[in-house]
Amino acid sequence: MAGTWSSISALSATRSGGGAFGTPAAGVYNSGLKGAAQVKTTDEYNGTSWSAGGALSIVSSAGVGAGTATAGLHIGGHSAGTRSVVTEEYDGTSWTAGGDLAAGRYGLGSSGTQTDAATFGGYTGAYSVVTEEYNGTSWSSGGNLPAARYDLGGAGESSSAGLAMGGSNSGETAVQAETYEYDGTSWSNGGSMTTERRQVGSAGSQGAGLVYGGNLQNGTRLSSTEEYNGTSWSAGGALFKIVNGIKGAGSQSAAFAAGGDAEGTQTSYAQEYIIAAATAIKSINGLLYASVKSFNGLAKSSIKNINGLS
Repeated sequence: MAGTWSSISALSATRSGGGAFGTPAAGVYNSGLKGAAQVKTTDEYNGTSWSAGGALSIVSSAGVGAGTATAGLHIGGHSAGTRSVVTEEYDGTSWTAGGDLAAGRYGLGSSGTQTDAATFGGYTGAYSVVTEEYNGTSWSSGGNLPAARYDLGGAGESSSAGLAMGGSNSGETAVQAETYEYDGTSWSNGGSMTTERRQVGSAGSQGAGLVYGGNLQNGTRLSSTEEYNGTSWSAGGALFKIVNGIKGAGSQSAAFAAGGDAEGTQTSYAQEYIIAAATAIKSINGLLYASVKSFNGLAKSSIKNINGLS
């Protein structure tokens, strides 16, 4: 059953090339380019509006995210003229240092959670086949992609259930439609998308993936969405607004997307994808997110009071 994209509140500022994680009820969009300047800004979405979150320790663009709004990751990217090895972990309030990648890269894909993630492909000085797996502390080598991919989409619930889709293997001129599935050891071929695309947005799990937007080999921006059932792709609803380099997160039935370039101009636009049955789930997730944020705030306040007394 195809979902529908609709407009939601805009980001605090125009951005492209950011990272994202979470859900439409509790989402995070961070980093990216504001104009020509890289930023370390974090925006948090509560299902209704965006608010400021904690700043990353370094500026970054073209990195990726994984995890939830209160236990997220920002991985790699391009930072101040270098390919970044940096991983940062988010607790819903602030960022702290995680383990470094073996090699700096940007334009990569990702899957998983803050303590069980994988990242794959990207650009390391060459178009990469490399997969690295994260255990919440450090990265280790995984199985190589069947072919190098850059500016690809990534999804999946863990380091042993990843999904890589699209991207290019030779800069702007070789855009792909292939899908690869990861089992924690090796990659295998999945069903190819109906349309080749790069600079895509993506979400979901290995057996229920979502890919949207991006562009063709000739640069044409795409509005189409495709849904994956673990075997093949089918048509989903068209983006509410066509944006290139859009990034988001969530599930196949409830995802959000933000930022990117609309007709060559950076945008603060954001939108969400909902299959009708997911509306109630979004409401429940929003309540859970608010409860976790409240508890974290009380815990930090209590610790500060105890420290003051001591």
